[in-house]
Amino acid sequence: MEKVDILSTLAEVALEREDIETSLNDYQKSLSILERLVEPDSRHLAELNFRICLCLEIGSKPQEAIPYCQKAISVCKALLQRLINEVKSSGESTTTPAISELDEGDEVKSSGESATTPAITELDEGVQQLSNMHADKEAEIETLTGLSGELEKKLEDLQQLVLNPKVHSLRNPGNGGSQGKRRREECSSNCHELFSDGYCY
Repeated sequence: MEKVDILSTLAEVALEREDIETSLNDYQKSLSILERLVEPDSRHLAELNFRICLCLEIGSKPQEAIPYCQKAISVCKALLQRLINEVKSSGESTTTPAISELDEGDEVKSSGESATTPAITELDEGVQQLSNMHADKEAEIETLTGLSGELEKKLEDLQQLVLNPKVHSLRNPGNGGSQGKRRREECSSNCHELFSDGYCY
């Protein structure tokens, strides 16, 4: 994972230097490594695909950016679906095992003290942990829902740029100079805003 982070940082630096090709090359190497290290619905994969999408957009290649944006969307939706399923299944299964564990621990210790007191304490702690995990997952679901919407808007923008390249040349009159620098900073900022929140499941 360290190599992925290093390559991503190098790609960001290259993008700041306006070296789109080097940036793109580093991001793609990073993605190639990351795909072997994480689950197919990892938020890190969505972020890296989105960064490549932005790099291609900055490099005036919206047609090539579209598949990366689509991949980021599909990864987000897969993760979203997994979390929704986990929340549903954890809500259904948490009470039954807890009650049966309590019934099994209902024996009396030799000192006359009930064995259920530690069991209840342990059960309370377990329920609290499950509750916290459940709340974290629900917050991540909310974040990913918003993120998916933002990515879909980006996809629509890219598709419009492909259909009407004149709009792109008016919006992005060149990659150099202050206009290009502002565009790169805006794209980088968008990426950080979209992917900085969350738990990186």
